[in-house]
Amino acid sequence: MRLDVTLLATLLLAACAPDGVLDDADLAADPAADALDAELAPPTPPVPASMAAFAVGEIQPGSDVRFTWADLPAGASVQVFGTSHGVGAGPCPARFQGDCLDIVGPVSLVATARANRPGVATGLFRFPAAQPGGVYTFQAVAYTPSTGYLFSEPYERSTGFGFCPFTYMPVCGVNRQMYDNDCLAEIAGTVVRSQWACP
Repeated sequence: MRLDVTLLATLLLAACAPDGVLDDADLAADPAADALDAELAPPTPPVPASMAAFAVGEIQPGSDVRFTWADLPAGASVQVFGTSHGVGAGPCPARFQGDCLDIVGPVSLVATARANRPGVATGLFRFPAAQPGGVYTFQAVAYTPSTGYLFSEPYERSTGFGFCPFTYMPVCGVNRQMYDNDCLAEIAGTVVRSQWACP
């Protein structure tokens, strides 16, 4: 389908070219349009690595679910919260010193862990067998006296089996296990550390 759309767009551009021939001059960037696009585009602030490296594995009712958060300060204590109510303004417990969760309450504390020396916190929690299927949102909070509280980005996961493409592009997880692709690593609840073989 994408090839058909690309071919159609190329034919339309050629038809609209002043001389009926599509050449490099017709495809050249328009500086005025590029400036307008840049002005209208919303700013995208950089996301700290510690926020981007949180993953929750496949959820099956009545089974253990793995979570991993990488790039943390060594020794950080981690709490993982979950909800079935999605992303939004969440609770602001006093212990978070004015910060709030980004998942809508009510929330449940589903797991705790401590980051090891390389800065990886991982663990398991049991997903209740009686819990209905659907989409669940998780967020992790880490704490050390020197850094204060760090919040992961909310992570949504649907119940049921995850499906990944049959693509072989090996990755190494922070757990030092190789996976055939990053999708399989995510379903396992780990964070990708590097492409290809584990060192």
